[in-house]
Amino acid sequence: FVMIRRQPSSTQGRSSAASDVYKRQCIVSVARFFMQFTQSESCGKCVLCREGTKQMLVLLDDIIGGRATEETLKILEDLATAVQKGSLCGLGKTAPNPVLSTLNNFRDEYEAVSYTHLRAQETVLDIVCRLLLEKKKQNQRARDPTPLPRLSI
Repeated sequence: FVMIRRQPSSTQGRSSAASDVYKRQCIVSVARFFMQFTQSESCGKCVLCREGTKQMLVLLDDIIGGRATEETLKILEDLATAVQKGSLCGLGKTAPNPVLSTLNNFRDEYEAVSYTHLRAQETVLDIVCRLLLEKKKQNQRARDPTPLPRLSI
């Protein structure tokens, strides 16, 4: 399945779908999209895949909808690992990969979306836009050399 990493395509000289998605969308929504697909494709033979993917989808909806608690990310990660280890087929074993991959590489965005939304009642788009603007400002500060003082002659 998809392994999403935080690597801008401009530094590699080539473009990739994962980096293009990251620039435009909330990473939690991306994980939810893949989870919805795998949940709908589950054959239902094993309980972990059938019910685990449904529950992971509910947890992702809770995060996006601002209904997450501080334990939600831990439960999501534990459930994803259980589904991965206990499923019988290849789909069930790989279904949690987008969630686990995004949790490992973008945990700060998960936390920002869930906890900040709980505190400030912002929309997910507001939070993501604010985080991206803050990150852009940090990158600009790191690149800009310290201006030298002007001397008048």
